[in-house]
Parts: sequence; C-alpha cells; structure tokens
Amino acid sequence: MDIISNSLPRSSLGISSEKVYRDKLVEEPEQLSIEEVAQRIVEVEKKNRPKVENSFFDRFFAYDEEKEKEKIIQKETALRKYQAILPEEWDSYEAAGGLKWSMSLIQIAAHVQKKFDELRASGLLLFRSEFLAKENPLKFRSLGVIFQPGQRSGDLARLWGAEYLRQKLAQREEYKVPRFVVVIEDDVKTLPISLWCGTHSLHINSFPTDSGEILVENIVHGRRVACEQNHRWMVQLGYVDYSDPGNILEGEDGKYYVVDTEWTSLAGVTERNQEARGIYMLRQYAMQRFAAFHPWFSKVVDVEIRK
Repeated sequence: MDIISNSLPRSSLGISSEKVYRDKLVEEPEQLSIEEVAQRIVEVEKKNRPKVENSFFDRFFAYDEEKEKEKIIQKETALRKYQAILPEEWDSYEAAGGLKWSMSLIQIAAHVQKKFDELRASGLLLFRSEFLAKENPLKFRSLGVIFQPGQRSGDLARLWGAEYLRQKLAQREEYKVPRFVVVIEDDVKTLPISLWCGTHSLHINSFPTDSGEILVENIVHGRRVACEQNHRWMVQLGYVDYSDPGNILEGEDGKYYVVDTEWTSLAGVTERNQEARGIYMLRQYAMQRFAAFHPWFSKVVDVEIRK
C-alpha cells in the first residue's frame, strides 16, 4: 500500500506526488462545488443501498435522491460556513491520534508526519542505539501478553491514549501515566503507518514490527486499585475502564498509575454530552462525506523518521 493511493509509488509525501494526487487521482470535497459534493454523496449512497425486489420496500423506503441531495447541500453549506470557528477537536479524538473526518488525504498524511515529528522531539521516538544510550532497557517491557521471547508490538493505540491522559492528568499529582516509547531500528528511514477507519474515529493504528517496536515503562506496584470508587471521576475524561482490576495500579511511590490506555478504555471520549447539537450534526455529516469520498477501512501512510 502506498502513501496516497494504490496507483502511486510508496515514498515520502512531496510536492510532485501531491500535484499528481490533486490533479488526476482523487477529488476532495473542497475542490468541488457544494452541488457537486452533494451529487457525489448521493450517487455513492444510492449505489451502496441494498437492492431489494419488494414493492412494499420500494413504496415506503425508496431513496428520494432529490430530497437527500437537498439535505446534503444544506449540511455542506453549513460546514463550509462554520468550520473555521468550530472547536479544535469537533471531529477528532486525541486519544486515537487526532485525525479529523474533515481532512483530505493530503492533510491526513501531513498530520501523521507531524505526530511522529512531535514524538521524536519529545523523546518518545528513538532509534535503537539512542534508546540503549539514553534509557535503561530493563525498566521497559513489550506490550501485551508475551507468548514467546523477542515478541514485539507496533500497536500505537495505547501510546495515543497515554499521551491524552498525561495531558488531562497534568494537574493531578497523585496520578501518573507510564511512558510509551517507539523504538526504531537504526537503518529505518521511513516508517509505514497503518491507519484504520473505526465507527467513531479515524485511528493512527500501527506499524510493522520488522521496523521497530513500542515499549512501555514497567511499573513496580504494590496493589491493584482500579475497583476503588475514588477513581470514578475519571469518566469525566472519557476513561470508562476505571473499575477493571489491574487498569490502575498503586506504585511504590504511592502514586496511581493508569496502565491500561487503549482506545476501548477511553471509549467515553466519544460521549460529548455538553456538545451543541449543531456540532454533533456536522460531525455526523463529515463522517458521511468522508465515507463517500474515501471508502476505505485501512490505509498506509509513510512517515519520514528525522535524524
């Protein structure tokens, strides 16, 4: 799989590939008029509707193309009018990597590159030699249950969840989040990153373990405390798995360590109960539009690992 589409060679995203992409391969909604966007979505959804030879179904559930097109025109008009003043995360979740439903594929590729540049700058992405020189490898472990020696993981979900919680818990000194570090082999120059289209969010999902691995600080703990009721408040952050034994550990320093930071444990971030209905409707439309213009469940984006 390549950085942009199946007809482009795998390479770092550059001006030439962007021009080919923009001019010939894929049209983005922003390149089209509001009416053209509506027509495209209607055509895709009409094509994907199940074909049922049933007079009752045809009579009561027939796809009214003109009415649906009118609705989409209204939503696209509203999106273009208000997008610049919407909240930063109106159609994204930092706990999943921060990809937005309203992004073009070019913007998605640039966002993923920026995320890895930020990991590099913060010391959370290291070449193997750097990791061995700067960290004590004995204080880190591989992710998940280890079934065989040398087992690796390239699953990024827990890293994004950890960084989200670290930011949210910055003012709570009694809580800590273990560091997740991406360790890349010294000869790696570009890293293929798998993206995944989920029910609620786009995810910066994983990378192949022949290029490197993700390690996490090994927390030495005294007891499991997740079932205690004093952690219930974390639901406010979207952390819904606070009651699962082993998800929150009390360290030897007396701090509470949130060790389970995967997306399912943070599923509450998608429940934005205080959100205005208009923002919710625009996000639902952005998802609908993305599905019509980019009908994929997974895609690979190459990122450059800066020295």
